[in-house]
Amino acid sequence: MSVTYPKPESPRDLNHITIYYNRNEFCGWPFNHGFWAFDNNELLISFSRGPCTYQAPYDMGHGVVDALGGEYVVLRSTDGGQSWPVETLQSLGTRLEFDRQLLGGFAASAPTEPLDWSSPDFCMTAGFGI
Repeated sequence: MSVTYPKPESPRDLNHITIYYNRNEFCGWPFNHGFWAFDNNELLISFSRGPCTYQAPYDMGHGVVDALGGEYVVLRSTDGGQSWPVETLQSLGTRLEFDRQLLGGFAASAPTEPLDWSSPDFCMTAGFGI
């Protein structure tokens, strides 16, 4: 038994915007890190960023971006995504910082109570092979 899906439709009234740009960095993998919508048109996106010279395809790979100075960041919009002020950029940490915590035995303890996955305040991001 096969499933038939409707033909995809092209978006209408599409408006492209730049969320974050720095010519000396590669940014990517927001699908790994997360995108959240809150009340009052507030949005939060998380992604990896790292130094990049754009000289070779290797410069944009996980081995460079994640391992050589890359970091997790979050960026916030309070107007439904029309603007993403760079002043709202916050670092969640670097690969080196996470590795030191995990491998050095300094990682946070497991929660003593179960997490409320249904809470509107709960956000989770993943990456760096963790």
